Amino acid sequence: MASTIRHSLLLHRSNRIQCKPRMAFSTDPKPRPPWDRPTWSNIDVSLSTENYPGVGKVKQGAARWGFALYRCTYAEKYDSAWKRLVELIQAHVPSTLEKTGRLDLLPTHDLPVIEDPKLDGATSHDIREHFTQWTETQLARILVDPTTRTGRMQNPTAFATGLGPRTVPYPLQNILGPRFNYCLFADEICLESMDEMPSSPVVKLLNRDWVRPRTARDVLGPNSEYKICDDHGYHDGITDDPDEDVGWMYMPVHCYIDYFDRLMEPMDWDHAYRRPPEMEMQVMLPGWWRKKEKPVS
Repeated sequence: MASTIRHSLLLHRSNRIQCKPRMAFSTDPKPRPPWDRPTWSNIDVSLSTENYPGVGKVKQGAARWGFALYRCTYAEKYDSAWKRLVELIQAHVPSTLEKTGRLDLLPTHDLPVIEDPKLDGATSHDIREHFTQWTETQLARILVDPTTRTGRMQNPTAFATGLGPRTVPYPLQNILGPRFNYCLFADEICLESMDEMPSSPVVKLLNRDWVRPRTARDVLGPNSEYKICDDHGYHDGITDDPDEDVGWMYMPVHCYIDYFDRLMEPMDWDHAYRRPPEMEMQVMLPGWWRKKEKPVS
C-alpha cells in the first residue's frame, strides 16, 4: 500500500510546474529561437475577458498582470536585501520578455509593492487577509460595473454529459487570472536568500483561496499513513505528510513570469505546489543556513 502511494505521489509530482532557471539569469543577450520560447499566452488571456461570457467588463486599458509583493520584515538590517529583491524582479521582467520575444507585454506589467510597518512579522494568514481586501479594491477600480463580483463559466458537467446549464457562476477574481488569486511576500528567510542563495533567491507565493482547516484531523484523511506532529521538519503545517497544503510555497524569483503564466486557474495550484521548503529543481533549499532555527510562516 505504501509503495503504491509513493508511486502515485511521484507521478503527481512529475506533472507539476517546472520552470527553467537558465532563462532568468543568463547573460547571453541573444533572444531564444522561436521554437524554444514560451509564448506566455495565458498572460494574454488574463488581460482580456472576451473568452468568458457573462463576465463584468474591465475598463479599457485597465487590465494589468503581475503579482503584488508584500514586505513582512522591517528590521533595518534587511533594508538593502529588500531593495535588491524588488530591483531584481523589476529587472527580470523586461529581460525575460525580451529574450522570449514578448516585449509587447511589458507596458501592461505592474508589480504592486506593498510596504507597511504594521505588517512587520506578518504571517501567511495576515497577508492573505490583507491581499483579499486588496483584490476587492483593485476590482472596484478596474471594472466598468464595480458591483459585479461573479461571472459565468462553461459548466464542465454539461460539456461532458450534455446535462445541466451550459454556464455556471464563477468568482470573478478567479476568471481574471493569477493577479487576484496569488501574491508574493518576503520575510526574513526570503531576504536572507538574496545573499545565501544568490543564484536563485526566493520569495513566498501565497494562494488566496486556501482555507485553514477547522481541526488538525481535517488535514489528514481517515486512512492516511501520516500523522500529526511538531517535529515534521517542514517550514509550515502540522503533519509529516510531504504533500500537506499550507497555502504558500517558495518560488524562485527567476520563475516570476513562468508561475504567473501557468497559474491561470485555481486548480493549477495543485500541480505547482511543493510543501516548503521543497522546491522544484533546487539542490539548496531556503533556510538551510538556519537549520537550528525553525522558520516562521
